[in-house]
Amino acid sequence: MNTIIKLLILPAALFTLTACGYVSDSMAESGNDNASEAGEAKVDWLTDYEKAVEKSREEGRPILMNFTGSDWCPPCIQMKNDVLTKDEFLEYAEENLVLLELDFPRQTPQDPEIERQNQQLAQKFEIGGFPTFVVVDDEGEELRRTVGYMRGGPGQFVSWIDG
Repeated sequence: MNTIIKLLILPAALFTLTACGYVSDSMAESGNDNASEAGEAKVDWLTDYEKAVEKSREEGRPILMNFTGSDWCPPCIQMKNDVLTKDEFLEYAEENLVLLELDFPRQTPQDPEIERQNQQLAQKFEIGGFPTFVVVDDEGEELRRTVGYMRGGPGQFVSWIDG
């Protein structure tokens, strides 16, 4: 195989292993109720951006926005299983963050208002792949972001959040 072709294929293959591409609602149907399954988490993931901003202002904590494809994106599912549901992350989040899930499911029904909100936020924050985690202040100003599955478990993720 031509060396140039190999060099082009390798980065694409690596990206698909760590992140899923963003698909706008004009390219794929989406839906989800964003409700967490009972017993999965000690903290609540909000789904309403305005409520998250209000809570952030009241509590003086930044918002961790999780742009995810919860029912189709392997790195999103792995990140949830390996990090977002683990006690180390949940205990940190309970004390330090407002959690906001912005889901782009393909199979699970989603409230049309939440779907519209998520599309608008994906455009505003120029989301190009899933999962994308964006930390914002109570004014919605981006502090940091990462795209794809983050290796290292909850400790590494918490270190990244802390900057």
